[in-house]
Amino acid sequence: MKRLTQLPFRISMAIAVSEDLANGIANLGDRASILTLKQAGYDVDPESHVLEPSAKRRWIVVLSLLVCTVGIINAQLMSITERFREIGTMKCLGALDSFVVKIFLIEAGLQGFVGASAGAFIGAFTALALMILRFGLHPFALLDYSPVILSACLAIFMGTVLSLAGALYPALLAARMQPVEAMRAEY
Repeated sequence: MKRLTQLPFRISMAIAVSEDLANGIANLGDRASILTLKQAGYDVDPESHVLEPSAKRRWIVVLSLLVCTVGIINAQLMSITERFREIGTMKCLGALDSFVVKIFLIEAGLQGFVGASAGAFIGAFTALALMILRFGLHPFALLDYSPVILSACLAIFMGTVLSLAGALYPALLAARMQPVEAMRAEY
């Protein structure tokens, strides 16, 4: 389940990184690179040599993030359902609601960070490999890789934030459980 929920985020990361690499190639400004970019399907402004982001790509990224968030909420709700007895035991032993919320948010934050880091690495590597296949190794010696690193850091940050946001409702739901009801639950 976790692999399926992280896949759209990896795809959107690959799109963002390949756009950054293609922008770097377009900024080189030579005719051969721009012609190769156009043949590869990129929209390049001939005057400024900058790629124009398409609405289709933006929608893919937005829908990927939405699917990712819904998947995180579902996974966290299932995690809470499986842990009803443990939550009830902790609350019977005196755990405060804020402690229960912190436990689930820390877990979700770590899962989001690790998943987003893996997704950013795989997405950047995939985009780099695809760009090498399309354009060869020659343009890569002149490229500035700071946009790629910035995109990877942004992806890791957004993955962690979306994971925390997706886990907030299930964590609050777990914190509001009554200990007696949680101990009786048969799930």
